[in-house]
Amino acid sequence: MILYQLVRNERPDAPKEGGFFWAIALTVTSFSDLARILSKLKLMSTDLGKMAMTSAVLTDFVSWILLVATVAIVNGHGNFLRIIPTLIFMVICWFVIRPIIFWMIKRINAGREESSMEVQYNEKHVGFILTGVLLCGLVTELCGVHPMFGAFMFGLMIPSSEVGIKIMDKIEDFVVGILLPPVFLVAGLRTNVAFIAAGFRYSLVATVMVVASLIKILSTLLVCLYSKCSFRDSLALGVLMNTKGVIAIIVLHEGRNVKVGFL
Repeated sequence: MILYQLVRNERPDAPKEGGFFWAIALTVTSFSDLARILSKLKLMSTDLGKMAMTSAVLTDFVSWILLVATVAIVNGHGNFLRIIPTLIFMVICWFVIRPIIFWMIKRINAGREESSMEVQYNEKHVGFILTGVLLCGLVTELCGVHPMFGAFMFGLMIPSSEVGIKIMDKIEDFVVGILLPPVFLVAGLRTNVAFIAAGFRYSLVATVMVVASLIKILSTLLVCLYSKCSFRDSLALGVLMNTKGVIAIIVLHEGRNVKVGFL
């Protein structure tokens, strides 16, 4: 937020609300991209990998909450009551829909204990889960929030058991290979590389890049050292927490859609 004030000093017409999207985009850790990095480096099962994954999940969750609140407030022109429908939806998801999903999975497991995973979770169950993803995305869209938040909430409610593995096997190639590339394509088409640093001093651009990275590295390093972790692991965790991906792009797109800041 302080870095955004430096930008506003050079562009006084930049709206104050842009600082929220700015801060979220610079601090969020991309869970999916971090998981892919740890998997390639064979660090997923290590203590460092587990700590990084746990921290990334919590960071993503908090970032989504902040993004929901920011979009609702900006769309409501400062009216905090716009957040209430989304909060109600979150409560219903966690205390109503989540127990129902766990009950259904428990019933399936109890009725087919001796069956294989392929038989136990068939196409109907996968279709039911994917329909729930779409419906939750639609609800959050109606609440004035990005539909991916609804899908994210629904994903949190699915236990990491056989059903989660089954869904991943079914849709991972389709999502990563077909749906994800157009997201980056649209983001690239909307990005004017020549305009990125137009009107700003290159020293300011360099300052933002360095400070935004160092803040996360130093804060993670200090917390880990306080918890008596080794300096090497603490520094590595701080670097891993700077992983950026599609989540940061979504944050910037939301800021662009509500027309705040130079995003």
